[in-house]
Amino acid sequence: MINTDIDVKRRIWPLELSQHVPLTTRITGYDISSLQFPTKENLPGNVRLEVFDALSGAIPTSLVHAFDVVHLRALVLAVKGGDPGVLISRLAKMLSISLPTFSNYLHPDLGKQYRDLGT
Repeated sequence: MINTDIDVKRRIWPLELSQHVPLTTRITGYDISSLQFPTKENLPGNVRLEVFDALSGAIPTSLVHAFDVVHLRALVLAVKGGDPGVLISRLAKMLSISLPTFSNYLHPDLGKQYRDLGT
């Protein structure tokens, strides 16, 4: 299983998750800056932290369909205009599951907004 955390700042989720999953589970955390990242020597072997700004630009092709789980929390508070649709659409592209499967789990109104984006 491959998991990612967006906006990792305190690295809490990747580090806690690493204690509850097999070492074969790869966990990658992303943030807009590496200033608060611990050194690689202080991370579990299956945790990697990288720089990525989920709020601007397209998803790099190396991240498209790369993850089984995409975890984020409170990031929608930073979304301009209060509409998380673009952010959700962008991050959904990182999931290894297909859009029809993913959209079945969305709230009906949010799913409609997501489908209206043409993704």
